Amino acid sequence: MVLVHREPKKKYNSEPSIRDVALYLVTTGPAKNIWTMSTMSKRELIELMPVFDKEETVVNLLVELQEKTYQATTVSLGRLTTMVKDKKVLFILNPNVAICDGQMLLKEGPNWHLPLEQLSSLVSVEQQKLQEK
Repeated sequence: MVLVHREPKKKYNSEPSIRDVALYLVTTGPAKNIWTMSTMSKRELIELMPVFDKEETVVNLLVELQEKTYQATTVSLGRLTTMVKDKKVLFILNPNVAICDGQMLLKEGPNWHLPLEQLSSLVSVEQQKLQEK
């Protein structure tokens, strides 16, 4: 299991921006392709992308999965925005995951089918809660 950390670009502003918030994705294969699922929504083919806001959640998932082709990677919300700019992608924030016969099964929950704007607002609320603590 490999967790790839990318150093954010340094800014002159000392306060972190919401675009700098770290998110964690599951990648697969030597090319580290982002793991997504294709599905139909409103008669359009879209990709569902699981996104995690805590490193330990995605690391625990990969340990439980015991599959060496899956890795975790860190990406900022701003970078994620540019990565999916011209794609039809909906997000799953912190999905409920069960492992059955070495396969990930995602249980549908309240944070499914999130457009990028809604994902950003949920992540910003969570970030504010963490900063208040």
